[in-house]
Amino acid sequence: MKYFAILLTSILTTEALAHEVPETSNELLCIREAIDIDAPEFHLMDINQMRFNDSLSFTVTNNLDIAISAVSIEYSLATEGRSVPWTTGSQSIRIPGGIEPSESREVALAVYNLSNEAKETKPSITINLLNVYDPTGNYLFDDNTTIIGDGFTNAPSDYVCE
Repeated sequence: MKYFAILLTSILTTEALAHEVPETSNELLCIREAIDIDAPEFHLMDINQMRFNDSLSFTVTNNLDIAISAVSIEYSLATEGRSVPWTTGSQSIRIPGGIEPSESREVALAVYNLSNEAKETKPSITINLLNVYDPTGNYLFDDNTTIIGDGFTNAPSDYVCE
């Protein structure tokens, strides 16, 4: 099993980082249609702006009928014309206060070990939604991932995305 430290709140464990989730799963497709991820931005560390690490930020809009307490994503920072992305990763991000139905919130995560060359290229950002969690910390889609940390139950939600 591989272990990945998650900023501030949890640890994501999975049997394979690129765990094959059926892209045609009706549950996952429904969740991806109901949760919008928009406006990804890359921010350089700037102590004057109280950013102590390079980071990614993006807006999450919840169009489900229930509040969500966390999102799991995978991301990539790449520059057009390069064969290999500068960095890739996956994280589960607990959202203090959650996101109520029809509400949007900005979410951010730290990005480490990005080279100066990568920072100068202003890389493009790709973010894919892997999962969301109901108000009690239960997952909506069983992607065979275990979250260790405050607020996650590792149990299925009673909510069904339709």
